[in-house]
Amino acid sequence: MNILKNIKEKEALRAEKSLEMTSIVNKAIEADAAKTAEEETRFDELTEEIKVIDSKIENLKYALEAEKLGGTVINTNDGSEKSIKKDFISAFKSSARTGAMSTEFAGTKGGLVMPNEVKATITTSTDAGIIRSNVAPELSIVTGDNFTLLQSLGVKFYPMLNSKLVLNSNEQAIGGKPAEGGADPSTAGFDVDTAEISAQEYSNTQTMSQIVLLEAPDEVIFEWIADMAMAGERDLVADYFAAIIATDASVVATAAGLTYGDMVNLTKINYNIGTANYVTGTDVRVYLEQLAVNSGGTLAWNAMNNTIASRNAVSSDAMGAKKAIYGNHAKGGAVGLYGDAEVLITRNATTPGKVDYGVARWAGTAVRNKRAFKHFSLDASVAV
Repeated sequence: MNILKNIKEKEALRAEKSLEMTSIVNKAIEADAAKTAEEETRFDELTEEIKVIDSKIENLKYALEAEKLGGTVINTNDGSEKSIKKDFISAFKSSARTGAMSTEFAGTKGGLVMPNEVKATITTSTDAGIIRSNVAPELSIVTGDNFTLLQSLGVKFYPMLNSKLVLNSNEQAIGGKPAEGGADPSTAGFDVDTAEISAQEYSNTQTMSQIVLLEAPDEVIFEWIADMAMAGERDLVADYFAAIIATDASVVATAAGLTYGDMVNLTKINYNIGTANYVTGTDVRVYLEQLAVNSGGTLAWNAMNNTIASRNAVSSDAMGAKKAIYGNHAKGGAVGLYGDAEVLITRNATTPGKVDYGVARWAGTAVRNKRAFKHFSLDASVAV
């Protein structure tokens, strides 16, 4: 970290907050009235924020002097040298004994700010000098498939539910040709099928040092929380595919080894379901990308445009092993959301300095109309 740059930034922030305080006072003077309750609250907040900034600036200037002089600074009051390590240890012991924090090393979170010289002592067994660590302001996480996949497939989402949702579907109507002479028309044959979406909690939790959370770059924390939320989405995606596979619209695959013909057989749906897609497990995709259809070298899965038999195909580990579905998710699939994901934060009940935080959301999934899909039978082993 560039200490001098950090000092300049803190000083600019202090000036900004001081200007806001001046504005509040001037506004009250111009109105010839006392500050409003809201202005009083904001004025007090700014006062405390400036105190914190001043403490940070003081510590940064102290660290800058130490960096220039190898851990020893000049006491400007009497010209004598003072040891940062010695002063810090003294402050540490004093705090341990009395519970009062040293103003010289006071941090913004009620503790002591460790100077670099003390950190170096802790992090190395040699006297190689100060060890500095820089944390990049971003976090890299490689993730699985979440709601983005279902949205791309056209799955119907029902947001902001607050109760159970019942979905209705029907077999297509039956028509007929009544004979002459006043014969009755045939019965349409409607027999309503119902599916229900009810709230299911999808959640996780993480225990972490309070100081790590407080010191981590904002973007790192955002990425942690975002992926914890997406973990719930990934679980729900897996439940969605499992719900389709639990229906009875299944096809038996060749037990000795999945064939190109097995994949084509999945398209044998006797309804006009519109635009449909293949969705397979990643193991099925890898297998099909190596499965020759003919001697000309055509492969069952065309990796150039992600198609099977000229129909769009996508793979996901959320599908599970040895599974494949063909169908129109816009006509057949549904996800219900009971509000947004929420971040929950509590102090750890057993370990001081630890924080438990987690993300929870309530959602459910259902098959709106099973006739929009075909899949491999659950009771057949699909060899890949």
